[in-house]
Amino acid sequence: MKRLIQIICIVAVALGTTQAFAQDVVSIKDLNTYTNLSVYDQDSLQAHPLAGVSVTYTAVVVSYPRSSGLATPTDTDTDGIIDDISRIHIFVTDTAAVTQGRDGMSIQIVESDYELLEGFTRGDVVTFVGRLTFFNATSQMTVDETPTLLGNVNSEFPQYAGLLDPWEVTADEINTLNADGTHEINIANYGKYNGAYVKINNATVSSVSLGDRPDWAISNNGSRIYIYDTSLRYRNDRVAYLPSFNYRRAEDGDFVPPAPGSIVNISGFINTTGDDPDGNVAADRVAFGINPMEDGVVWLNGVRFEDGDDIGGGTILSWPNDLELVGSPPVFSEVSQSDSTVTSTDAVTVSATIVGVDAATITSAQLIYSGGGVTDTLAMTAVGDVYSATLPTFANFTAVSFYIEATDSEALVGRAPIAGNYGFFVQDGPINSISLIQQTSDDGAGASPLLGAGNVPTSITGLIVSDNTDGVIIVQDAAAAWSGVFLEITSATQDLNRGDEITITAAEVHEASVASNSLTLTQLVDIEFTVNSTGNDIETVIPVLTTDYVVANEADGELEPYEGMLVKFEDVEVVERGVFGEYIFQNLDADSADGAVFNEDIRSDAEIGTVGVSYDINHSIRMDVTMDAYGIVAASFGSPKFHPRDVNDFLTEDGNAFTPVLDFPLTSPADSVEIVVTEDVDFTWAATEDFDGDDVTYELVMYLLDSEADTVIDVVGIFPSANDSQDPMVTLVADSINNFLGEELELEVGESADFLWNVRVSDGSDTLDVHGPYGNFGDDFEPIYRFITFERGVSVNNEDEVGTPREFSLDQNYPNPFNPSTNINFSLPQTSKVTLNVYDMLGRKVATLLNNEQLNAANHTVKFDASALASGMYIYRIEAGSFTSTRKMMLIK
Repeated sequence: MKRLIQIICIVAVALGTTQAFAQDVVSIKDLNTYTNLSVYDQDSLQAHPLAGVSVTYTAVVVSYPRSSGLATPTDTDTDGIIDDISRIHIFVTDTAAVTQGRDGMSIQIVESDYELLEGFTRGDVVTFVGRLTFFNATSQMTVDETPTLLGNVNSEFPQYAGLLDPWEVTADEINTLNADGTHEINIANYGKYNGAYVKINNATVSSVSLGDRPDWAISNNGSRIYIYDTSLRYRNDRVAYLPSFNYRRAEDGDFVPPAPGSIVNISGFINTTGDDPDGNVAADRVAFGINPMEDGVVWLNGVRFEDGDDIGGGTILSWPNDLELVGSPPVFSEVSQSDSTVTSTDAVTVSATIVGVDAATITSAQLIYSGGGVTDTLAMTAVGDVYSATLPTFANFTAVSFYIEATDSEALVGRAPIAGNYGFFVQDGPINSISLIQQTSDDGAGASPLLGAGNVPTSITGLIVSDNTDGVIIVQDAAAAWSGVFLEITSATQDLNRGDEITITAAEVHEASVASNSLTLTQLVDIEFTVNSTGNDIETVIPVLTTDYVVANEADGELEPYEGMLVKFEDVEVVERGVFGEYIFQNLDADSADGAVFNEDIRSDAEIGTVGVSYDINHSIRMDVTMDAYGIVAASFGSPKFHPRDVNDFLTEDGNAFTPVLDFPLTSPADSVEIVVTEDVDFTWAATEDFDGDDVTYELVMYLLDSEADTVIDVVGIFPSANDSQDPMVTLVADSINNFLGEELELEVGESADFLWNVRVSDGSDTLDVHGPYGNFGDDFEPIYRFITFERGVSVNNEDEVGTPREFSLDQNYPNPFNPSTNINFSLPQTSKVTLNVYDMLGRKVATLLNNEQLNAANHTVKFDASALASGMYIYRIEAGSFTSTRKMMLIK
């Protein structure tokens, strides 16, 4: 209710009206139904008429909640045990699917309060109250109230048991294969299959990439679909999770996808994840992914059980396995090449042992290679199970890559390596440019051609463009593609600074892993170098890119030519704030509707280090402001990103690239507090900052609230904070509050009124409201409002109040801003002659309210009528004996 009232109040302030939605009972099919959805368009998907509306539906829980693993685990009390996750994902199917069919009857629920869902199990029948939301093109539900468990299909509701079985489909019903070989969502079936539990039989595995989060795909019936790892059972980076969850323990071992060419039956849940690890999704499109959840293993109370085990009391576990291996392709081992160090006179022979599986025999093997601008295929000859082929010679400094394919008697095709290529580098002398280290043989994504070559002699001279204070160390030798590389962080390289010119005389090439995906970043380790000079202009080696170039070239999965380089974008604007701290830049003259994605950190392990600028950059960088932006090309979450070294990598003409950080907490008074006003009230909040280095000032804003109508009546006052608006606090004097309650609202002692309050912060350019906390899934740019109830505590009159003040004071006028009159309170601890004048901002006196008048020791109020004055800021000044004080007030007509 509190959240609803906040939203209503915000709308009321902005529009003067209120609106609320009634809670509707719907079927999930209502949430998946669109009219005239003939082409993919994210905005059209998100414009569903029920988006954001609180609805009720009853559904069967089809996925096991404790196998959900997309959230990052946290050990909040640092006791070594995970005790929190940021969200949980489950898939449900409407009970109406039994009578009305499965079309459109399933959806994913994503809820940040995981405890609302973790206690359910497969087959529970539950009534949910929630809202339809979106993560990019993925529709999903949140939970507004604690769900109601009605029973389970194994006991109370056997009629719904069939909804736990997957729905047999073919891949072409899910995704469409295009004429150019790319694929995309079969948009005509979006509402039909979104969130559904399906099974695809006799699919061929392809594009396998191993790692903490293995990437792989399947092909079936002329189309293709990626596998996504929503489940803890199908990823290897969740080595610890909430203890009750079904994550992979040491006894499970790593999950390894079937080898390319394997035939599988796969079951899983359908949704649009945006995952595109090998760049096969059509440009400006998305594809459905499939999420297998179970592998026949479940951990219950710390004990591992498999499907068919006795879990106690004679109960036999029945647990699904969403991945069934039907057939395996040939197996490769002992892949070798005749020369470890290759010169331009060496013809390398490649050999491998290849055998069939389950009595299958090898019918053919071939070596496919690329190098020196040539791609060709060589038939391999066999001696027993050993197959070999000899490559031609290549020129000096040629990167050569190759892989092997073999076909067996069952027509299954195997590949070595599973993904990527083997390779070697032809070298007759020292490496003299970074491009020879970075540039792949086919100019595409992949590891360095010198990977595995050991420590090699080099003669590379370049400039340090990012140093240890930036979190990663990078050297570049030209303002061109393939011309930068990460350096190992050592005691020697930590002493390097931006602008240092160094010459590297020896190094070994390493591929550093990137967290959460299978990408790697090329790095030089075991470096020998000398420093030639310092303070050089690094702009000479920084290439300028356009966002159109980025969009056109990131379709292959990586911007490989600029990996590990600092690049620059000129005349760009932030056009979108994305998820997970991301924001998108676009050139002013861009042709593409997309842009370059920036992110606050490089998600790597400790091998290359990581830039670590504040997550608040995403929240406070100004949109629609032209700037130049620098970024390091690396990766996070499986795709290329640009990463600033620090906030100074954003340049605007006026030096104002950021607003103040608006995500700061209001600390007191507590929300919805009721205060009997017998003493002054302190309003406090946490201090914030501005990344441009601008001083920030604060003001408290009070709104009078009509609680019955949930509307804001008026702005009561705007109060600058203490210490010339620099301190995060404002004190409202009790007398002023009681005067307002009595005179303006005509309340008696003991009667109360409701108010809202919030804080605004300014950097001298903008004055903006404090915002709510920011989440991973987009930014909450709604201002935060606090409720407060003031009860009139004492009687106050306009002249003399009971009790003598202890000190001279001049209070902030109320109301403020005002139109046309306002009250000015001041306190005299002794009888004094008082002068009270009002001035405009040029210092001209515009009114005299008291002219050397002798007043008794008391609290006094003077009314100021500004009917004859123009709107604007005015200053009022009091002189009482030796006491003087000045304040500002705002007249708004």
